[in-house]
Amino acid sequence: MNKKEIIRVIVENLGGKENIINFSHCSTRLRFDLKTTRLVNCKAIEGLKEVMSVVEAAGQVQVVIGPNVIYYYPVLEEFMDREGVGAVPDDAKEYSKKNIFSGLIDIVSSLFTPLIDVLIGAGILKGVLSILVAVGWLGTSTGTYEILNAASDSLYYFLPIILAITASRRFKTNLYVSVTVAGALLYPNITSLYNSGAKLTFLGIPFVLTAFKSSVFPIIFAILLLSYVERIEAKLLPESIRSRLAPFFSLLVVVPITIIIFGPIGSTLSNVIAHIYSTIYTWNPTVAGGFIGALAQVMVVFGIHWGLFPIIFSNIEKFGFDTILAVFGPSIIAQSGATFGVYLKTKNKELKKTTTPTTIMGFFGISEPAIYAVNLKFKKPFIMAIIGGGIGGAIAGATGARAVAVAVAAVPTFPAYFGTGFVGFLVGYFGAFILTAVLTYFFGYDDSMLEDIELAESRKG
Repeated sequence: MNKKEIIRVIVENLGGKENIINFSHCSTRLRFDLKTTRLVNCKAIEGLKEVMSVVEAAGQVQVVIGPNVIYYYPVLEEFMDREGVGAVPDDAKEYSKKNIFSGLIDIVSSLFTPLIDVLIGAGILKGVLSILVAVGWLGTSTGTYEILNAASDSLYYFLPIILAITASRRFKTNLYVSVTVAGALLYPNITSLYNSGAKLTFLGIPFVLTAFKSSVFPIIFAILLLSYVERIEAKLLPESIRSRLAPFFSLLVVVPITIIIFGPIGSTLSNVIAHIYSTIYTWNPTVAGGFIGALAQVMVVFGIHWGLFPIIFSNIEKFGFDTILAVFGPSIIAQSGATFGVYLKTKNKELKKTTTPTTIMGFFGISEPAIYAVNLKFKKPFIMAIIGGGIGGAIAGATGARAVAVAVAAVPTFPAYFGTGFVGFLVGYFGAFILTAVLTYFFGYDDSMLEDIELAESRKG
């Protein structure tokens, strides 16, 4: 089957085009918001050779394909004949009952998933630069450093503009107005006034400026507000003049509210989140690392790990580094350790073929193939990976391991973890792989499990 036929089968077994409200993708999954899940035929979708699993999580139905999902998504957009995120129809009653937590995870996921690859690329470059400076091969006053530092840091500095683009797509606003709003937050005069601590008023009302570089929450609030402003404009402004006047009113309303109100709210929210995590981590970094290391991949299964990203960005914005990514890393490679343990133990040639690529992908920061193709299928390997990931995370936490940029832990992104606790990070990372492989080999798998699954499937057939 070609990609178009595979997408057709997936869509038909999700209840057809008319049942799909929104769709998007992350690094390994196609994500669907549906009017109702009663029409979903998971068995038919999972019967496709290219599909690893179908998961219902975070208020979505997620079709796990693996890294090749980026080649299927354009085909899905073409097949659906529209962009991924659309307006919610009035008759989508079941969808509207999605709880607030699921809705927030859905929003965060849709905003950050398009940025993952460039975040990783910028993180690697930032890490390489820090290594070159640390070993004395590159001076911070050189033109070479300034150019490469700009390349690695621009994404973080101008993050509000980048998020304005993804938020505009998510909330269906005018893209160019959205970017202009974000640009106003980073306008040089505004930045200079903040740096100088100037006391300002707006229409006679005093307000306090906040820093918007690398910020997350203010621009999200701003584009959400813009979506409501544009709806009001659509009702009140005649169509003949709307395209010219709507941006004027949008900027007039949204920019001042964002700078005066959303800025302080977003800054406070970021400070609170960073403080809470910092307090927990300071209390006992070993426990904090072990907790995240153990449960991180459980969060991945349910699609709620995206909820960590605002915290990660807040940490980097406030402290210049983040420890969550460092303790998260061992959980990823532990899944590969589990599949490697299965590879060593099994005598089944087909299973060996499956476990080889799933083991390798973990070293590139992708755990879903191992989770869905092997570990959850046999259950015990997944439990061994939780143990290994927890111990690896505890080691990374205890040594103060950290990332200086947003880069999901993988061998190519190791430079982003260079510095404080780097050795501990390496020990926790590779230790989680080895420990999980050993645990899986001795306690997590034997070929009788494969025979039991094959017997169960034959009975179903």
